[in-house]
Amino acid sequence: MNVKQIINPKDTLGVVWLYLLGSVFWLAVSGIAAMNLRTYLTYDLNSPQVGVIYYTLLTLHGWAGIFGFVNMAPAAIIAFSMYKSKLSIVHTKQMTILFWLANIFLALALIGGQIWIGTNTHLKQLRIRQLLRLSLFTVLHYLWAWDTSSWY
Repeated sequence: MNVKQIINPKDTLGVVWLYLLGSVFWLAVSGIAAMNLRTYLTYDLNSPQVGVIYYTLLTLHGWAGIFGFVNMAPAAIIAFSMYKSKLSIVHTKQMTILFWLANIFLALALIGGQIWIGTNTHLKQLRIRQLLRLSLFTVLHYLWAWDTSSWY
């Protein structure tokens, strides 16, 4: 399958891939937000001003999980079970339109509600830089500190 067939599927297997990739994307967004939440909770010297970013990440984690992953994963599983049962989705175009509408509006709600709060442009740029820096730091920290000895 090429990218065009995944973005605009014409058959049941394409719908499976579309919803599967969408659910994995929102699971990753939710997981990155959760790692950032854990970073804030484990650092004792945080000031009360951290609360704004903490609750931003908490909202991002919850919305990405509930409105993104939880909605996309069952649709992918149901479409896959239909594919394996030799059934087909008749309205693949409607499924595609609903997928893109749900994802675009969720992304706009998260971006609009979390980053563009306030009227000060400098504050917005600072908040975006802080979120990007924290996300990069958290991912690198967890990759560097990967310890499997605690699994046993």
